[in-house]
Parts: sequence; structure tokens; C-alpha cells
Amino acid sequence: MENANRSRAVSKFRSLIPMNPFTLFIHTNSGLLAAGVLSALSLASSTEAASITWGAIQGITGDSDVSTNGVFVGALNLGGSGGPGIPSTTVNGVLFTGLGLNGSPASSGIFALSAANGVGFLSADPPFSTLSPDYRTLLSTFMGSSSVNITLTISGLLVGQSYEFEWWSNISSSFDPATTTATAGNAVTLLSSPNGLNGGVGQFVIGTFLADSASQIITFEGLPGVNRAVNGFQLRQIATVPEPSASTLTLLALTLGGLTLIVRRVLPSVRKSTKSRSIP
Repeated sequence: MENANRSRAVSKFRSLIPMNPFTLFIHTNSGLLAAGVLSALSLASSTEAASITWGAIQGITGDSDVSTNGVFVGALNLGGSGGPGIPSTTVNGVLFTGLGLNGSPASSGIFALSAANGVGFLSADPPFSTLSPDYRTLLSTFMGSSSVNITLTISGLLVGQSYEFEWWSNISSSFDPATTTATAGNAVTLLSSPNGLNGGVGQFVIGTFLADSASQIITFEGLPGVNRAVNGFQLRQIATVPEPSASTLTLLALTLGGLTLIVRRVLPSVRKSTKSRSIP
């Protein structure tokens, strides 16, 4: 009889609850009913990196190559750790912080790189020599390897936020040209010197992604025995995480209010069932 009474009370309770993202808990020993809004109301973030949608590959022309879309998040100028170090440089209003590489993992701010070497070069020939001094500083050094893929991990991202990632591959000296492929779900390949001439300039590309976790991984790879070259990159925030609208908040309040009424209607039945079990 006790089990039958309890089953009828629980069945009545369940019949009053519509299909919605709320989960209700019944504490049958004390006859108390608790309602909670659980993770169904929030987006579960994926542990996998988001896919980047790459735009058109573009040849290097001048400072305006450096995107100023949205809000600046961070940028690095990459190269070797020898000599005076890698300088920071500002191009088109964007600050690229210098980071020297010596074959070991390195990091700066939200950016972390797996083991990579840095290389530098100079060219007095055009069209490279006609670029602004600051842009030449960014494009005169690069991280690279002819045998090891390089992994970039970006941390501190906001889930649901849209980002823009821009990177460059340029070798303007007689150094062996590089072919570098960046992969994050989708892949794009840049040539460091399409014409192969001293003083020639390479390419850059911009990609966008919607963060589905707090970190994003991008792998730079190339063909065996062929150089990889990444001079620098920047990350920008191009859209904000939307705040709940007034109508959404109103709907949530109404739903919570309706749930409270349901609990109040069912609670007496649950208490009655509990009482009936205590009668000898």
C-alpha cells in the first residue's frame, strides 16, 4: 500500500510537469521537494578546438595588411633568441610583442608555442625594402623548422565569442623558401616567397572561428625537409557574446514562476503520501 501511494503521488507530480530543461528532485524520506535549474540552460563547451574558416590568401603589400577589425586581443613578432633579441613593433596601430625562440617551448601572454627555432634575415631589395620600417621588422624574422610541426595554443578565450586570427609567412632573402600549412579543422597554406627572388615578399591570411572552449589549437606544418616559416600573428575579437534579451529574461522568470506553482500544487500530495506511510 505504501509503495502504491508513493507511486501515485510521484506519477501525479510528473504528469503536471511539461517537457522543459528543468530537472526536479524529490526527497522522499523527508517529503521535501526541491527544484533547480541545471546545466541544460547553459551551453556545454566542447573540449575540441573550433574549426577556423580561412579567408582568401593575400600577398604582402603594406601596413594596411594588418587587420584592425573588432578589438585587439594579442599579437606576437617571432624570431631567434640570439643577439639583441626580438623587438616589439607596431604596424597599423597593432602592437606585436617580440618573442625569441631557441628550440624549446615558449610562451607570451595567452600564446604558447611548442618547440621551435627562430631565424632572422635582411634584404635591401624591393619590394621588401619599400615596406615601412615597422612592417619590415615584423617580416624580417620568423619561427621555423624543416622537420618538426609547430603547435600554437591560445588560451583565455570566451566560449561563444567570435575571433579573427591573422598570420604571415615571409622570407625576402636568398634563404630557402618555406611552404607552411596552418590547420585548425580547416587548413590553409602560405608561400614565404612566391617568386623566389631576393627582396620578394610572401603572403598572409585571415581566419575566423567561434570559440567552443577556452582554448584554441593551431598546428603549423610542412612537407618533410621543407622549411616552415611564421613571422608573426595576431588575435582579434570580432563579436561580443550576446547578453540575454529582456524577452528571454521575462520568459525565464515566467517559467520559474510556473514551476513554483507546480511545486506548490504537488507538495501536499507528497506530504500526504509520506503521512500515510507513518500510520501503523
